[in-house]
Amino acid sequence: MKQRELKYKYSNILSVTGLVTVCALPSFYAWSEEETTYEFNSGFIIGSQENVDFDRFNTTGISPGKYSVDVYTNGSWKGRYDLDFVAKENGQLGTCYTPALLSDLGINVEKFAPAASLDSKECLFLNQWNSEADVSDIFHTSTLRVDISVPQIYEQKILSRICFRTILGIRDPRIKPRLYGELL
Repeated sequence: MKQRELKYKYSNILSVTGLVTVCALPSFYAWSEEETTYEFNSGFIIGSQENVDFDRFNTTGISPGKYSVDVYTNGSWKGRYDLDFVAKENGQLGTCYTPALLSDLGINVEKFAPAASLDSKECLFLNQWNSEADVSDIFHTSTLRVDISVPQIYEQKILSRICFRTILGIRDPRIKPRLYGELL
């Protein structure tokens, strides 16, 4: 009887210890994650010993420009778009959004950026349209994918223009087919 009580006592202690350890590990990982900068040793360059500026490799692997990327809004695929990527002040790339593009991506522009009109050609970063902490976009250079995260209050409640046009059988030429075998 005494051994059984000790067995249950120690199993409870071990399970609580394991639970605390599993919950604490992700916070240590997030805490230790910082921006990494690299320094290149120019002594490895054969030939000219001039100082070469390799700082651009500390930011992103691609240059600013127009790229065809898959766009997801709150985890929902919205299509493949040709988006403009512009260098920010910190050297990172940022996506340039127009109000019409935000509307096509399922974001209610009237609520998201009340000062903007749908006819405006102004192109700004997402956090310049709305500076809330929950609004973000992440560009994955390896998969050419943009993940946009906005609170649900800013999502369009009705069918977006793209969905409505798709139901009617009208194809928007700005949206690329996702697969090559897809019928136009």
